Amino acid sequence: MFKEVFVDHVTLKSIFAAIGSCSAWLLGGINAALLALTVLYVTDFVLGFYRAWNAGTYSSSRFRRGLGKFLLYVLVIMSAHMLDLSLADPLPFVSSYVRDFMVAFICINEFLSVCRHLGELGMRVPRKLIVKLESFQEQEGEK
Repeated sequence: MFKEVFVDHVTLKSIFAAIGSCSAWLLGGINAALLALTVLYVTDFVLGFYRAWNAGTYSSSRFRRGLGKFLLYVLVIMSAHMLDLSLADPLPFVSSYVRDFMVAFICINEFLSVCRHLGELGMRVPRKLIVKLESFQEQEGEK
C-alpha cells in the first residue's frame, strides 16, 4: 500500500506540485482576495450554467466563452503581478497594489454578474447594491 501510494506516483505528484507552485508564483501567491475571486467565479459559472439549463438556452459556445473568460482573468492577474515585480525596485510604495486592485476589480465584476444571475432566477437583489457595484465598472464609452 505504501509503495503504491507514495512511491509509484512520485512522478505524477511532482508534476502536480511543480505546476501548482509555478502557478502560485505567477499569480503572486494565493491570498484571501484570490480565493474570493475563485469562489465568485465558480459561483457565477454555476449560476450561469443553471440559468441557461433551466431556460433551455445552454450552448457550448457560451460555455467555451466562460472558460475563455477564466483564462483571460488568469492572464491579467499574472500580468499585473509581473508589473508589480517590475515596479518593486523603482517604486517600492506601489509594490503589489496593481495586482490587488486588478483582483478587486474582477471580484466586483463577478459579484455583479452573480447578483444579475440571482435576479434572473427570481431572487430579490437590492437595486442600490447593483447601482453601487455598477459605479465601479468602466462605462462603455470610457477608455
